[in-house]
Amino acid sequence: MTDAEKDGSELLDELMRLNKDFERDWARLAMRHSGGGIQISKSPRKELSGAEAEAIYEAYEVSRDAGQQRTREILKSILERRKESIDETLDSLVGEFEDAELRNADKRKKPLAKEAGRKAQHLGKNIDLLKEYLSVSFQDLADVTGLSRSSLHKIARKGRVPKITTLHQLAIGIGVPPVVLLADADSLRSLDRLVDLPAGLDHRLDAGKLKPTTDKMNDILHGDPKKGEKDPGDWLHDMVTTTGEIAEYFGEIERYRASNAAILSAVIGRHHGGRYGAFLAAHVAEQMRPELEHGNLGGFSFPSAYLRGRIERHMREQGITLDR
Repeated sequence: MTDAEKDGSELLDELMRLNKDFERDWARLAMRHSGGGIQISKSPRKELSGAEAEAIYEAYEVSRDAGQQRTREILKSILERRKESIDETLDSLVGEFEDAELRNADKRKKPLAKEAGRKAQHLGKNIDLLKEYLSVSFQDLADVTGLSRSSLHKIARKGRVPKITTLHQLAIGIGVPPVVLLADADSLRSLDRLVDLPAGLDHRLDAGKLKPTTDKMNDILHGDPKKGEKDPGDWLHDMVTTTGEIAEYFGEIERYRASNAAILSAVIGRHHGGRYGAFLAAHVAEQMRPELEHGNLGGFSFPSAYLRGRIERHMREQGITLDR
């Protein structure tokens, strides 16, 4: 122990012997201001330097009020030093974390690419759903999107990760926004947290909630049904019924014709999130409709009028006229 530390310790002993108020004041302040990862000892001997002890001693010699004020000031400086130390430690830790992240760049590539591939598979599977609903071929979709048949087939059936330009070409050609083309049950759940459905939908959804239905619908569409179980024909009937409800909603409540965006997005929403998912996806797509519809791109209109005709055929089967 240095002479200064010895003098400070002796001053504290003298102060605590002569003035019990200081010991109580310190304990009360230490308890009040400990927390948030910072602990202050109730024993002033563990916290105060010789100079600090001397300053407090002299203040208490004047009065208790003066002593309390000086104690608060010194405690404040102690906390500020602790904060600076914590900040320095945090900065050092963040720097180490960032350096480690860069050092692990090669190891991070594989899981990142795997997740990108998983998202691309959602796109491909959703393209396949629209193909089934519309009862069209890959060549038909190639003709309306300007992509090659082989590219569409690889995206839909082999999980190829498309370029961003390809994604937007699909969105405009078909009339479904990218956020829905890439959707699965999880992303629909995220959309549900972000979007408030119109009040007019309450009675149609019976205050329902989003329910993941991907596995169930996949089994119906792609499974090997036994006698009495649902088959792909039932899947299509379900989709036609649901999109018919969407068309009726926009005609009766919104007072305008349901767009390609709303109808086809409802197919994807229904497959992954039930009826609630269908209305959610349709509502989101309708809000993004201006980004998808182009009356004159090089003299042509998008999305495809051909696909519109396929949609209207399904609607007629439900006794619904979209051009009301």
